[in-house]
Amino acid sequence: MKFYADKFKRNRELKKISVVAASNNLGIDRSTLWAWENSKRIPSEANIRAMAKLLNIDIREISTLEPLKELQIHNFSNQVQALLNITAFNDEKRKFNIKSLKHNIEILEKELLNSSTIINALLISSDISFYIKDIENRYIVANKSFMEKIKLKTSFNVIGKIDKDFFQAKEAKINSIIDMKVLNTGESKMQYEDYIPGTRKKKWGLISKHPIFETTGKTIGLIGIFIDISKQFKIKNELLENKQALEKRIKELNCFYQISKFFEYPDTTIQETYQAIVDIIPLSFQYPEITCARLKINEKEFKTTNFSVSQLKISCPVVISDKIEGILEVYFLREIPVVYDNIFLKEEKKLLNAVGELLEEITERKSAEFALIQSEEKYRNFLENLRDIAYETDIYGNIIYCNKIAEEATGIPLNDIINNPFIPLFVKESQIIASDIFPRILNGERLSFELTFKNGRTFQYNSEQRKDNTGKVVGTFGIGREILKMI
Repeated sequence: MKFYADKFKRNRELKKISVVAASNNLGIDRSTLWAWENSKRIPSEANIRAMAKLLNIDIREISTLEPLKELQIHNFSNQVQALLNITAFNDEKRKFNIKSLKHNIEILEKELLNSSTIINALLISSDISFYIKDIENRYIVANKSFMEKIKLKTSFNVIGKIDKDFFQAKEAKINSIIDMKVLNTGESKMQYEDYIPGTRKKKWGLISKHPIFETTGKTIGLIGIFIDISKQFKIKNELLENKQALEKRIKELNCFYQISKFFEYPDTTIQETYQAIVDIIPLSFQYPEITCARLKINEKEFKTTNFSVSQLKISCPVVISDKIEGILEVYFLREIPVVYDNIFLKEEKKLLNAVGELLEEITERKSAEFALIQSEEKYRNFLENLRDIAYETDIYGNIIYCNKIAEEATGIPLNDIINNPFIPLFVKESQIIASDIFPRILNGERLSFELTFKNGRTFQYNSEQRKDNTGKVVGTFGIGREILKMI
């Protein structure tokens, strides 16, 4: 297609059409018209046709384009003939027909007035955009809302235009294909959601395309209707994003909750803890079914049953006491749809780093627990081998531990001593002493005293309060050595 800029300009000047008048008529600014007339830019086919119409000349005088076929206009000859038929009757019949005709004309005027009101309301509507095309997929009319959405003046003449006159090439092709299918099949395309063409994907619409039929059922055009639902679509997307963010957060919290349980189970070994954490991690990722994990620490390896190395990986170091002791890795077993800039979400990377930090805390605590258990075992072994009585009570005076020497000293089986009050083990005088000193020891006094068992054996006791690892008083502890009487 060629445009003869010089011929257009010459014809405009000959017809004494000013730059301002021409620009207003074409719906463009003066700088655009200047660019066209000086061959700086080439106008679209629709604009060239509008320019030929402005000059009232054949389009072939200013371009290589061919004139368009005239838009189809209905043949009203049958209706005209019906009106002429009233002259074929006698006077009496003619009077009746004229009266009937006047009545029908009055009804028609009312219907036309109502139709005009509805059409004008649609044309100026800001809520609904629409256009009407003929059977050849050319525009006949478009309302104010549609023109505003595609950034055209409402005075712009759309008659005879095609999609590529308004939209970018890709949008024009898609819209034209959809409309041609409606025109060719006579079937509507109802209420589908998509970007409104011509809005550069800034407006989201509920779109419907309906064929227009003659009374004979023949398709003669279509109407395209666009309802702007951009606000609703934005709210819908925000709700979806919030839901997805909440689901991710729930996965993260569940991961931390499951891991935190290992702080409550001191009997769980460090190796069991490591394996359990590795098994938990994939469940917190967006694609758990294709996610695997591995922990390498202290020259040992813990991994999920589906573990396999791939190129899709994130990792973080495991630091224990300011020294890197291992690495925590997560892999995807196959490619996934990349919606974000990276395959792994930034939240997943943060989660992995947080788990790495928890591993440090768990390792240090488990190591301390193990050392404490070993220390307690040594302590218990020491007490069991003493020749003195060693015991512990709770705050209510019940014995919760005593070594085997207590069984020998009292003559009572250990099973009958443990979890029972200690005071009834003694003679009445010693019971009075024990009842007096026990609350004093709980209050922090360290006391030394003598008590006699019911079998007559007397022991010298040194006792003090007992606290848990939080500093709370939980009972008493004491050592009793037998006082041997001189014979």
